[in-house]
Amino acid sequence: MQRMHGLVVQVSSPYIGSPRPNMAGLLLRILLWVLIFIAILPFIIAFWVMRDILSSKPRTYTGPGLLQQVFGYWLGIKLWNQSPMLIRDFRVRESATGRIGLVRIHGQLIEGDIVRGDTVTILGDDLNGTLLFQEGMNHTIRSRIALQ
Repeated sequence: MQRMHGLVVQVSSPYIGSPRPNMAGLLLRILLWVLIFIAILPFIIAFWVMRDILSSKPRTYTGPGLLQQVFGYWLGIKLWNQSPMLIRDFRVRESATGRIGLVRIHGQLIEGDIVRGDTVTILGDDLNGTLLFQEGMNHTIRSRIALQ
């Protein structure tokens, strides 16, 4: 976890974007859906076979199309639930080095706020030069900064 302390020199307008990827959560979701699919697959196959056997009129096989729609829905919405979220960027001039760093906030602030001219201390993960905000302190208004 990285720490940045300094003066806020620029605050961008909030915009809607995708949440940051969480690989552990994504792998867990994929594993769970694969296990569920393996458990349900025999019942789906048995249903299609029984439907074809019990049907008196010839029927076209619609299994692949239906399967494609089901997987498209599950994988697109349920597995990777990428609902948009509010993102804010701001730049901080570090007190010790004078370097200007970029901080990105994913989500809604529930405590404190950040405006230009504030002295802040930010803790977060460094992602290729961008500090992904986790928690912080606004020293100007003596307030903790926290995400929802």
